[in-house]
Amino acid sequence: MGRQHSLDRAFTDQRGSVLVGGLLLVLAMTLIGVGLFEAAVIESGQVGSTAADVRAFYAAESGLNRAALDTAYDNTYVQGSYTFDSVKGSLPNDNTTLVQLYAATCFGGSLCDSSHPKNPAYLVEAMNDTTRPNSFWLYSTGCVPGPAANPCPAGTIAAAQVRSLISRGTTTTTTTVTTTVTTTTTTHPGFSWGAFGANSLSISGGVIDSYNSRACSPAPCPYGGGNVGSAAKAGSNGSIDASGSVSIQGTLINTTNVAADPSDISLSSGTQVSGNVLSGGSVKINSTTYANSNTPPSPNPMTDVQVGGTVTHDTASDQVIMSPLPDCGPYSNMTGKITQYTNSSFTTQVASPSWKYGGVTACGTCGVPGMAGYANKPGELTFSGSIFVKLEPGTYCLGQVTANATIQVVGHTVLTVNGQFTLSGGGLANSTADPQNMQLISTFGNDAGETQMGVTLSGTSDGYMTVYAPTTGVTVSGGGSIYGAVMGKTLSLTGNSNIHYDAFLASGDADLSVGIPVVTVTEVPVVTTTTFFDLKSWQQCRLSGGSWVCS
Repeated sequence: MGRQHSLDRAFTDQRGSVLVGGLLLVLAMTLIGVGLFEAAVIESGQVGSTAADVRAFYAAESGLNRAALDTAYDNTYVQGSYTFDSVKGSLPNDNTTLVQLYAATCFGGSLCDSSHPKNPAYLVEAMNDTTRPNSFWLYSTGCVPGPAANPCPAGTIAAAQVRSLISRGTTTTTTTVTTTVTTTTTTHPGFSWGAFGANSLSISGGVIDSYNSRACSPAPCPYGGGNVGSAAKAGSNGSIDASGSVSIQGTLINTTNVAADPSDISLSSGTQVSGNVLSGGSVKINSTTYANSNTPPSPNPMTDVQVGGTVTHDTASDQVIMSPLPDCGPYSNMTGKITQYTNSSFTTQVASPSWKYGGVTACGTCGVPGMAGYANKPGELTFSGSIFVKLEPGTYCLGQVTANATIQVVGHTVLTVNGQFTLSGGGLANSTADPQNMQLISTFGNDAGETQMGVTLSGTSDGYMTVYAPTTGVTVSGGGSIYGAVMGKTLSLTGNSNIHYDAFLASGDADLSVGIPVVTVTEVPVVTTTTFFDLKSWQQCRLSGGSWVCS
């Protein structure tokens, strides 16, 4: 009984403990709630502060970029009211004084004041840098809210500042500019020969004599009457063969002894030379050969009849060097340069021209109205059907020329032909009657495989002209006359064709300076100086205790 009574009393003493425990639990939860609330309040404040700091930074950076843009274009382009020079020139000569460039400006175009506490503003200032002649500092201060100042005024929620050194410099760039210049080169300073073939000279009938186109006034003087002389000079570095009825009113010269030819100069019984005959090897007159110190007897009936001067054999003289000439280029645009007529009076133009030209490049209709589909090689010129055309004065570069035509020349004209030049029909009609106004220059033979005759003149009309073909053969036939001079790698005069040498061409005063067009490509270094602006030494600063702390 006693023990049971003690247990009942123990349980009776613990009554109310549940209430105490509940109160303690409520207290703990209250404390935790208060702590969580205070943490939330603190975190909310921190978030708000961070957002304001970001707005202040962006405002400051915007001001810096605005000032940099205005000043960095110098005097070429001005967005605002400042240039690099105007800012640099207005700053005090120290490294400490700040000069305001832009007053407090609301960022984003909205109001920024205590009534709008979230809206930032910026202020931009500049400071000289005396250690760098082409540099100064930009300071941009952002404050939330505005207006902005340096440092930000009281009541500012957030402040930021960005600084940058703006510098002007130059870069030098060297580039190469390619300049293409088309010039002309003198192809021959003068013609001292009326008829010359560097490798060989062949004459079958005809006359070689001289006249002077400047022997009267006004010039040019016509050939004939008292203006016919014996100053012609014909010759070759190789063999010379004259057959048929040939009259050479001047001298005949072979400069070397041609080992493969037993008669370096061979004159048939119908050939007459009014002047001297000179050979580096043998001389055969009719059936008599003079060589190896075989002095012609004097008097010698055949020699005295056929040669008016002296005959000298085995006596070499200076060779005539005809240096190769470069091909011309580019090919000429013949548009508007050629006019076709109905007859030799050259008064009525044809409605549909029939001449053809391959053009500067392989185009179908270059220079030829109505000739669509013509696809010859570039530079190739064709006259067919015994037509009559007039060529405007000028210097032309052509490819192959094939002409069955009468080509009228009315002024100073130079034809440089890279391909074969074949002329038949009426030939070249030089209306000026001045040989220097029609110059034919051939560069055929420069390329491999160009072994054919490069210049063939078979027109029957008289032509006042010069022909210069150092790398190809020249054939003159048809019985016409050339007033001027002809020089080629080889020269063949057939069909009683005549060469009337214009002695004026050797005077040095002849207008033979216009020759082959030469394209010169020059690379010239060009130095370009470019001005540039750099934002250097960029810094971000935060306001701490009234002072800026920069990183």
